[in-house]
Amino acid sequence: METKDKRTKIAAGVLALAGLLSLLTLSTAGNLEPNASPGPTMKTLNEIYDAVIGVSQREGYIGHFALPAKSNVVCFIVQAGKQFVLLNLTFRYDDSASRRKAYLTVNGNFLTGYPYLRSYTDPTNMIQSYADFPDRCVVVNAGETLKVVNDESSALKVMIVGYFHDVP
Repeated sequence: METKDKRTKIAAGVLALAGLLSLLTLSTAGNLEPNASPGPTMKTLNEIYDAVIGVSQREGYIGHFALPAKSNVVCFIVQAGKQFVLLNLTFRYDDSASRRKAYLTVNGNFLTGYPYLRSYTDPTNMIQSYADFPDRCVVVNAGETLKVVNDESSALKVMIVGYFHDVP
């Protein structure tokens, strides 16, 4: 008796699925050619394409730098016609006793430093400071030089995340 119930359930399921599929094949799509121009809140395909191309032309950047005590390193010089946008900055010190005196400069001018960063001690007791710039407020313009300066008496590791983009 149990086998008959299973067969009945399977047959009912197969028939329901077949009925659903046949119903779907009867439905038709509308005309793909619009009969009017886009409404005021709609975007044309050309506008969407232009917006996507603008985003895809960003060149992502992640730079890792190791600085000995009392040193500095040039990260990059921004090429003509481009701009660099800083998204994230992380300083990691090899000595938990550090006072965390490291900062970024653009053409030798102070850009950001410890007061603007959040610091914490990781499980290995190393000091880490980081800052997120989701508002994309820190930019380095064409021809400018981004440099990391380590004024501390211990080694420093730095990670810089951002992107380059064309400036019209």
